[in-house]
Amino acid sequence: MRQRLLVSAVALVMTALLAFALPLAWSVRGLLEGRAVDSLQSTAEPFGFLLDTSRNCPELQLRVVQLRDLAVVVSVITVEGGLVATTAPDGRPSIGPEVAEAGAGVPGRAVGDGRVAVGVPLSTQVCGQPVLLHMVADDATLRAQVRGAWLLIAGVAAAVAATAAGVAWLVGRRLAKPFERLATSAGRLGDGDFSARAPRSGLPEADRIADALDDTAARLGRSVDRANAFAADASHQLRTPLTALRLHLETLAAAQPGPSVDAALEEADRLERTIDELVALTRPDTAARELDLATLVRDRLPVWEDLAEQRGRNLVFEALPVPPVRVRPGAVGQALQVLLDNALRHATGTITVRLAPALPDEPDGAVRVCVLDEGPVAVPAPAPTEDGLPARVDDDPAAAGGRGLPLARALIHAEGGELSIAIGPDGSTACLLLPGARARP
Repeated sequence: MRQRLLVSAVALVMTALLAFALPLAWSVRGLLEGRAVDSLQSTAEPFGFLLDTSRNCPELQLRVVQLRDLAVVVSVITVEGGLVATTAPDGRPSIGPEVAEAGAGVPGRAVGDGRVAVGVPLSTQVCGQPVLLHMVADDATLRAQVRGAWLLIAGVAAAVAATAAGVAWLVGRRLAKPFERLATSAGRLGDGDFSARAPRSGLPEADRIADALDDTAARLGRSVDRANAFAADASHQLRTPLTALRLHLETLAAAQPGPSVDAALEEADRLERTIDELVALTRPDTAARELDLATLVRDRLPVWEDLAEQRGRNLVFEALPVPPVRVRPGAVGQALQVLLDNALRHATGTITVRLAPALPDEPDGAVRVCVLDEGPVAVPAPAPTEDGLPARVDDDPAAAGGRGLPLARALIHAEGGELSIAIGPDGSTACLLLPGARARP
């Protein structure tokens, strides 16, 4: 913010300086050129009066030669451009448009090509035809004056710009510091520190944001406290009968061992792990971490295979090389469990868990985890789309005959991913799209 304020202020000042300094520099140059020509013309006019008093052409030429010590080149030229006399070292004076103007009866003036020149008409015709006085001076002095004036203007502009930059830096610091403190407080709030309170700065806009941030922190703190209390109470209420159920099952297993009792004990273990994961997900301090999805699926695969076997189904895991993701393992595990439970309940045939990179039109680095079944599903499938592809029922979880899909969608959305479901005549496909580890801060 400080940098943007500084750049904006300096850019605004520089624009104003350029809009003022460029016309000023051009005007100063014109003023100095006019002064230089005026000075040369004021020098030429007295000599013109002197030459007008010449009695004959040789006298006029002599008087011109006597001016050779001047710092300018003096020449007498006929109106047709013929040279009568000159003080030019090589005998060839530099002639420009000023001669034509003077030949028309008005003083001619010209600046450029390294010279300052004037032409003054003379009234004498002692050389047999009308003549004019021509003077040429080097423009080195003029260039030095113009350069000095431009440097002065540039120096003043630079000083003004530097002053503006300093003022902008001070103002930007004063304006940005309260918002930087607010950003720090918001970061603490985002990290789960609901006791964080935003400092006040005396800046009305920032203080209003701080008030709103403090109110939000207080409400979130109360909500999280209530959620934690509810989760703890719910966990306790669930664990108590679950413990009693486990004791009964263990007693039954000791008295009448059998596969059904063992399966019931495994279900009790799975239910206890599910409770632990769901309770952990309610805690704000449960952070996402970099995770290899293939490892997560393989760790849970034995339990899923047992569940499928109990229903006379086959479970297959297919894994392509994929990048790691940054998620909470419990959230992904619970979402996959929901998809598998629905596949076991509402379809037949082999269930395939497929791990693959994202499709070309999906975010780079994302990973897809899909659960595919061979159908048919227990509810009527939506009609295929015009392009022949299975219809998507993402926005209507109930249309998929699924249980717990709203929970799975909420868990995956919290991880920055998406849940999509497509149902076709050959079965259904439910996919979790999870962002890659490098795609999330």
